[in-house]
Amino acid sequence: MKKAFGKLQYTSRLAVFLLALLLLAPQALAAPAQPTVEITHTGDGDRIAVETTAKAEPPDGDSEYRVEMDLTIQVAAGLTIDPASVQAVYKSEDGETNALSKAEWDVDPQEGLMVVSLAVDTDMGGQIVCQFNCDLSAESKLTNTARFDVTYQDLETGNETTQSASDRDEIQPPAPKPKGYSLTLDLNGGSLTGKDSPFLWQDGLSQGQKVNLSDLPAPARSGYFFDGWTVASGAGAKVDNGVLTMGDANVTLRAVWTSKEDKLTLDLNGGSGKLVTVAGTTGEDVTLPYPSEVLYSRAGYKLAGWSTTPDGQSGKTYTGGETFTLTRGEDVLYAWWAPQYTLSYDGNGGAGQMPRRVFSANEKAVISENAFKRTGYDFTGWCLSADGRGTLYQSGDSIELTGDTTLYAQWEMVQETPAEPQGGGGSHLPLLLGILAAVVIVGGVCGFLIWRNRRNDDGPYDDDYDDRDGYDDYDGRDEYDDGYDDRYDTRRQADYDRRRSGGYGRDRYDGERDRYDRRRDGYRDRPDRYDDRGRRRYDDRYDD
Repeated sequence: MKKAFGKLQYTSRLAVFLLALLLLAPQALAAPAQPTVEITHTGDGDRIAVETTAKAEPPDGDSEYRVEMDLTIQVAAGLTIDPASVQAVYKSEDGETNALSKAEWDVDPQEGLMVVSLAVDTDMGGQIVCQFNCDLSAESKLTNTARFDVTYQDLETGNETTQSASDRDEIQPPAPKPKGYSLTLDLNGGSLTGKDSPFLWQDGLSQGQKVNLSDLPAPARSGYFFDGWTVASGAGAKVDNGVLTMGDANVTLRAVWTSKEDKLTLDLNGGSGKLVTVAGTTGEDVTLPYPSEVLYSRAGYKLAGWSTTPDGQSGKTYTGGETFTLTRGEDVLYAWWAPQYTLSYDGNGGAGQMPRRVFSANEKAVISENAFKRTGYDFTGWCLSADGRGTLYQSGDSIELTGDTTLYAQWEMVQETPAEPQGGGGSHLPLLLGILAAVVIVGGVCGFLIWRNRRNDDGPYDDDYDDRDGYDDYDGRDEYDDGYDDRYDTRRQADYDRRRSGGYGRDRYDGERDRYDRRRDGYRDRPDRYDDRGRRRYDDRYDD
């Protein structure tokens, strides 16, 4: 009974375990296949190429995993890693390739350690391939080792599984070389990928051995040209036609540099002034200044630009504002001088003045507007001869000067419109003057006769003084005079007639007549005074 119960209890425990395993199996991390790593090398002699391939198998199951891969390569102490040669890539199971950046691997040339790390979220595996070059300096067998650690983490449960793999590679060095002299390169401020300065380039050289310098690497230096190598140290060593002949000692070659700073010189070419240079960099363009920007001068000449030859004829010429490419060596452009010619203007019978103008030989001379005048003539243009022979130019035209030049004004006489013939012909002016003179004479005679007729009026109470003043037309004195005279004359004449018909005596009449004469004289004096006052006002008015 007890055994039966024991068997039942054991069976129950097994059933519970199997049930738990069945329930938890979907949540457990399936164990992936074992990763692999392989390290190999190629080449012999001083230069070795090392390649390491580490592969992680994809995990089983449908879950998504984070896979972390760490590849560590232990390089033998007899090898020196060239960091510039390192290439590391990750290849996924579906064939996608991604290069690993410097942030994902590191090199320690002194310890010979290289670590490549990668973390990806994937449901697949992948592989890391790492390649690099080494310089071999040991004379005994060397061994490189590689270790590949892979961690799988289920992103659903957080469960992790870690697996590792390793490999080793043995390198057999070449047979030792006979000892000799070394060749060291000093970069002299320049740079060469993966090299410090100075560094050993070649060893085991014998005395008299020749080294072609064109086989040496060419370093670089910002702002400088590399101009080859020169012997910095080494007894008996010499360079001839680019070939180094070793002496009986170690040799150091130093890089030679030439600055790229350059300049263009603008030669005065017979002129005077402060020499001008244009700074720049060899191989680059500089802008040429305009002649007006440069204080060069030369008597009888004008600075027209720049030329590649002193004569300004056989070479290329520039007028300013163009670009010029600087070359290695000395760059020179010569001042291009053009002769100056004077353009003068001659009135050729006309009155006035026009200023002379100065032009250079390569410049078009523009003719100015005419400023001369000539009575009875019209200006027709300009000519190089006074008699008008040759080409007739107009103001605003351009001409090319070959020397000092004078332009002569050309004139055309103005033709008057002929008068219509009358009788024997001639002008209308004499006839008009004759008519005018006749009108003046007739008018004067008629005026005189009228004046005489009024002066000789025989009436006893004549008022001829009213017409003698000569100013009746402008001041209206006739109205004043006539008013007094007529009134006075009419009244006195009637009184005289009445008294005479009434029998007055002769004496009384005579007395009355005397009074009348005196009063009449007084009236006559008044117009004379009035005339004098009016005449003075008239004279003052017209004098002003």
